[in-house]
Amino acid sequence: MWLQQELAPDRPNNVVTLWDVDGDLDIPLLTEALRTAVSEAGALTVNFRRGEGGLRMVARDPERPEPFHLDVGDADDPGDAARAVVAELVSRPFDLGEDALFRIGSIRLGATRHLVVLVFHHIVTDAFGVVTLLSQRVAEIYRALRTGSAVPELPANARGDAQQKDAAYRASERFAQAEEFWRDYLADEPTAARLPAGVRPAAEGRPAGHWDGLTEPLGMTTRTARIPAAELAVWRRTADAVGTSLPDLLAAAATAFLRHMCAVPEPLHEFTVNHRVGPLRRSLGLLSNRLPIRAEVPPAATLVELAEALGRSDGACCGTRATTCP
Repeated sequence: MWLQQELAPDRPNNVVTLWDVDGDLDIPLLTEALRTAVSEAGALTVNFRRGEGGLRMVARDPERPEPFHLDVGDADDPGDAARAVVAELVSRPFDLGEDALFRIGSIRLGATRHLVVLVFHHIVTDAFGVVTLLSQRVAEIYRALRTGSAVPELPANARGDAQQKDAAYRASERFAQAEEFWRDYLADEPTAARLPAGVRPAAEGRPAGHWDGLTEPLGMTTRTARIPAAELAVWRRTADAVGTSLPDLLAAAATAFLRHMCAVPEPLHEFTVNHRVGPLRRSLGLLSNRLPIRAEVPPAATLVELAEALGRSDGACCGTRATTCP
């Protein structure tokens, strides 16, 4: 990821989380919660520099982060004004050697509506780290400060545990088996599925798609849809009835769509694997990997058969021999 940024320094590689807060928000308490949550996570307060000994991760000076707080409540359209601010924060690259690798703060849209914005370079954390772990910790600290109670302590993570596990894994037979697996799996250079121009749906209406364009500077196309609870329940029951998972059922539908729209008999797509286990369960560093999955789509296959095949392919790629992270 560092090399990717070196080769394309003007292209951002950031992760972002937005909280849409409908209600009163105590800005001084939020500031303290953000400062505390980021300061206590050593993985977020580092830089990456190359010297005589190669690339090194170095801790930044122990200064407390200073969150930003902006007010767009007087704009003609506060929602559009806030979106423009967030788009700039997301699209601006970080200097991995010098910058604090995060931009955190809030945007006031009105008397009782705010956005809490968390932007990080992907090299220091992943979506699960920001959306789940950091967001939960900020909320936990804010609630404690708001109620005047003690801030709960974080469970201790074994310092150096991730590095030690990674070094042991790379020296193991499992790593050699994984390298062999992926060389064979991708030997014929399968084609990644790409939608033809003109078939990407437009984002219509702010309720579902107002924030979709934020991913475009990152090289991704995002479209948001709202699924009624009743329809989602039907999907879950269908997956349960045929003995598969809802993610595999949805992946099967997407794979069949890509097969026919892209004219690719075996689309290649990715899914994310989270490696936070044991002492690393609450770690905020970058502890996930994206794995390429091949999905053959026989013309006569049913959606259920395709979901089952995807489940088997997922299992093979995540199995003991193919795992690419400790």
